[in-house]
Amino acid sequence: MAAKPRLTEEAARQLLVSAESSLDGLTPECLRAATDALNIFRGLGSEGLNGVHDALRVVVAFHRLKAAVEQRKPEEALLLASDELEHCRADGDRRGEASMLLALAEINMDRRGARKRAEALEAASAALVTFQEIRDQRLQARTYLILTNLYSKMQMPDEAENAAQSALCVFQALGDQMNQAKAFHGLALTMASRHRYADAAVHAEEARALFAQLGDVKMEAAELVSIGQWQLAAGKPGRAVASAEQALHLFREIGYGKGWQAKALSVLCQALAQCGRSAAAAKVAREQGGLFRDDGDLAGQVASQEIAAHAHLVSKHPERALRELQDAQQLIDGKGDPSQARLCRGEAASFLAGGDVAEAVRTLNRAVAIAKDVKDHVEESRAHRDLFDIHLDCGRFSAAGEAAARERAVAEAAEDRIGEAASCVRLAVALANGGDLVKSLALVEEALELSEAARDRRGKARALHVLSTIQRLDGNMDAALEASEQRLKLARDLGDLQLEAAAMQELAGLHRAEGNFSEARHLAMESRDLCRKSGDRHGLVNALVSLTELALAAETGDVKQSLLNPSKEAVAVAGKLGDGMLRARALYWRAHALGAVGRHPAARRIAHDAAELLTKLGDAEGRLRCLFLVAELYAAEGLKADALGVVQEVRLLAKSVRDTEAEYEVALLEEEVSRKESQPEPQATHATPQAATEKPPQAEARELPEVPVPKETSLDPQEVLKQLLQLVKEVTSSTDEIELDTQFVDAGMDSLSGVTLVTMMSREFGMSFPPSTVFDYPSVRALRDHLLREQQDEGLMLLPELNLSVLPRDRAMACNGTVQEPAVQRVRGSDLSTKLFIEKCAAAGRPVLLLDLVPAWPAYSQWRRPDGEPNFAKLAEDFQGVTGPVVDCGHGYGIQSWDVGDFFRWAARQGGDALYLKDWHLVNACRSLGLQVPYEAPGYLAAPVHDWLNLHMDKATGKDDYRFAYVGVAGTRTPLHHDVLFSHSWSANICGRKHWIFYPPEVSHKLLNSLGTAAESAQPQRRTSDWQQHFPGLQEAWEQRLEAFQEEGELMFVPSGWYHEVENLTVTISINHNWLNATNAQQVWQFLRSEWTSVREKIGDLQDTFDSEKDFLEQCQLLMRANCGLDISGWLELLTGAAEEAARLRADNPVGDELWVLEWVEERLRAVSESSLADAAATATQHSSKAAATLADALERLATWRKAAP
Repeated sequence: MAAKPRLTEEAARQLLVSAESSLDGLTPECLRAATDALNIFRGLGSEGLNGVHDALRVVVAFHRLKAAVEQRKPEEALLLASDELEHCRADGDRRGEASMLLALAEINMDRRGARKRAEALEAASAALVTFQEIRDQRLQARTYLILTNLYSKMQMPDEAENAAQSALCVFQALGDQMNQAKAFHGLALTMASRHRYADAAVHAEEARALFAQLGDVKMEAAELVSIGQWQLAAGKPGRAVASAEQALHLFREIGYGKGWQAKALSVLCQALAQCGRSAAAAKVAREQGGLFRDDGDLAGQVASQEIAAHAHLVSKHPERALRELQDAQQLIDGKGDPSQARLCRGEAASFLAGGDVAEAVRTLNRAVAIAKDVKDHVEESRAHRDLFDIHLDCGRFSAAGEAAARERAVAEAAEDRIGEAASCVRLAVALANGGDLVKSLALVEEALELSEAARDRRGKARALHVLSTIQRLDGNMDAALEASEQRLKLARDLGDLQLEAAAMQELAGLHRAEGNFSEARHLAMESRDLCRKSGDRHGLVNALVSLTELALAAETGDVKQSLLNPSKEAVAVAGKLGDGMLRARALYWRAHALGAVGRHPAARRIAHDAAELLTKLGDAEGRLRCLFLVAELYAAEGLKADALGVVQEVRLLAKSVRDTEAEYEVALLEEEVSRKESQPEPQATHATPQAATEKPPQAEARELPEVPVPKETSLDPQEVLKQLLQLVKEVTSSTDEIELDTQFVDAGMDSLSGVTLVTMMSREFGMSFPPSTVFDYPSVRALRDHLLREQQDEGLMLLPELNLSVLPRDRAMACNGTVQEPAVQRVRGSDLSTKLFIEKCAAAGRPVLLLDLVPAWPAYSQWRRPDGEPNFAKLAEDFQGVTGPVVDCGHGYGIQSWDVGDFFRWAARQGGDALYLKDWHLVNACRSLGLQVPYEAPGYLAAPVHDWLNLHMDKATGKDDYRFAYVGVAGTRTPLHHDVLFSHSWSANICGRKHWIFYPPEVSHKLLNSLGTAAESAQPQRRTSDWQQHFPGLQEAWEQRLEAFQEEGELMFVPSGWYHEVENLTVTISINHNWLNATNAQQVWQFLRSEWTSVREKIGDLQDTFDSEKDFLEQCQLLMRANCGLDISGWLELLTGAAEEAARLRADNPVGDELWVLEWVEERLRAVSESSLADAAATATQHSSKAAATLADALERLATWRKAAP
């Protein structure tokens, strides 16, 4: 009889589990199962009390979720939870009371306003205290999950993260994997709330893995949607495509709808659009729409058409977007669907993109009316906001104010303090633009009070931003600075790197206006670094532009560093974002920078590009500023007639937009130009042109250094277009016409054919391009514009067919700031014979970047995904079980041995630590696993006669001790060093980007302390506080540095004796060799000789402890081999191997260049061998004496072969 209650309880528990798992379906069966479980538990009396609490929470959750779906107040849930709370209190049932408090917290934390959310926090906190007191760990952890959500919504990121971590710890202790996954998702939410999207994606991936392990396909797919959203926000659209595709596939596989397929489709299409594949996005949306139609899913159909419309807008086809949205309206016509207002807003955006502002306004007014009818205050507010934006952009400030006021009325009626504060800020902006600063200031203060009352710190930060701007306009710089500093503090409190970077940019602008250039530059650089860290590419462009503005306004000697580099990077990044206004801004300041260094033709062309772009965007005032800059540039070059012609155009434009200040500036410029005499042969000047309608701070006149401008050979745009179209058709084997804006991917181009196109372009146009060019500029038109811009903007000379195809991109930085001749040359590796490499690169002893070699390697195609990111999944699968050394760059460069497969899986998550897989013996790993070595370097880098070191290691040990792979996340680095044994090295980037800093051999001694130890870095920001005491020559060495940025698909040659430090700027995989041969053998021998002497001196005091001098010298050899990897005996054996290889080649009777190379090698091999054999070290031990004799014999045989040669 005792077993019956337990069986009944077990049945109730099963019903409850079934109800919980089907909550999202909100079916009658779900509610019935929860209610039946509740009744069974109640029938068990005190034994079923805990079950009653749990069942009640599920019943309340059902009513709460049902009300949310039906967009109504959760009255049933509130009534049930409140009644049961009173009963539990009356009965002294503490667990029941806490459970109902938790249920009320869940009800009040979503869509109930700030006051109810505060009540929810109070209830959840009280529940947590009770669960802790009664030691109910499971409900403690559930409460932590709810607090995570609450803290995130209340902008309390630190508290949210702590709650999520607490939940995770408890669930791990309980072995509850399902809730562990939910805790990981909570952690991801805390990262996303700080705009740390890459970290969010990592935690979400941990949640996804657990869901997959549990076999919960629905939860796995939902988590993939979140991962895709965060990857998209982190600027990783390629990864987001993969995540969203997998999510959509899983949802289709299990037939799960509920809007989740549409969410996955939305992320997928946004990601495709950001990859430059808008046509593919629209196609995918249409195909999925057909599947929704077949399933009878009307909401899915509508969503798919909205998604397709967005793709068309991105691809600049507003008419197609409008058709999609109008078709969607037809689907729901007359059904009273609340999405009608949202569709109207989409139609308005299409009209606006097509230039029909009036129709956009009419359509938005219709959206307002529809939203009012269905009492959708969210869509009504959004429509008012869209109207505000349109009126503000058109300069209709009164109408913008009216839209903001109506939005505020909606927020007040809905008791939405956060929305009310935001609308107050918008109203203030409209009034300030209309000239009423007093009222606008009052409104901003009101917004601050509303945000404070709603505990909305982000809203407060927005209001402070506007307050700072208005105070600046009002001339109150102290108040502006104070507001901006408060905003920065709020951003830091929130842990939001993007907001912090934006606040720093604003503060930098204020300091610049005050003439405090040092502080402004410091803030702008910090902002730039934060943007890079957080993946905020829009913010990065703004930070780079800010640095350019500073360089123009302040005294600076480092022209390229301060002017040209930031402005060039800003244009490159902005060009990939699809934001026309941002790109125009970057182009405008790039033109300023080029004008400042006397490159007026390139500056004018870029300013014209900006003007044309702004014309398309309908920004007449922006176009005015750009054309004013063009006129200044003509004037600076002495082209009076051209300058006056543009001045007339600017005057008419200024009148049309009623910009009296611009008209005044134009009149001043015209007067100044008219006074000058025409100069038919203008000399480069270095005055910085000033933009119309802007008044940058006045800086004293200065002379900027002369910049050598190579003579240009212009390309004809039409001819380039024709050639590119032909090349693309050849590569894709297409018989169809290729449209100028067709994305290469949509034309059938994959990564391999993309590399082929780059190679063909290099040959066709005599210029060098990185392998990523076709991904960065993914259509014929974009590629044509880039090619012309590179040729003109950088002053690139069209290269002769020979002459090594040097591309002068990286230049030496002298301490006086002048830009000198190319420092690290970029040379097409395919143009090099062994003879040319010896003469121009190795013997010259300077770093060189070799292009177009790496893309042909199997590793380049197999180790990378189509989006260019590392294929860590394949690498993990291929190399599981092989070990390699992993360096922790964030904690003292400690080394641990990892399973390489595990490291690749860790790297795929990029889990925050700065771990670097270094000196991993790749060739040895491939041989041990039976894999093909995935690369083949050209003979001048790897043939045995040119790679004596690895030839020796293969023969002596059977190991490839100096052929490595390196894999590191962004921020990993190798400190200052020279390569092992004073060898040459080369490093080939399979993917990613590296920053190299080289120090010439003549300053090596300045990098060392009195003990001969090198500093960790010579970079000013990395030096220790006492560097002047220990490394007094460090600054002098720093001023003689060479810097270069190595892109994917490029190979860096590092000659002997060059100290260098390297940092990975992105996730990077490289293949590296250390090697030595005839070009550097004498240097290596001198290094080994000094090592031999050093070892003997260091342990000389111990010589008496050995039985004989021979034993002592043997110990010296052993220590030398341990210290530097090679002893004297090994060196002599290495030379023997080289002599034998040279003799083998002699037997092949080489002719021409091959004979020249071999004789060149033999001559230097004999010289270094004779020098080594003549040294006493060669016969110091029995082993070395034997090696010396063998070397002498090998040299004799080589001489015999040489004499016998015809």
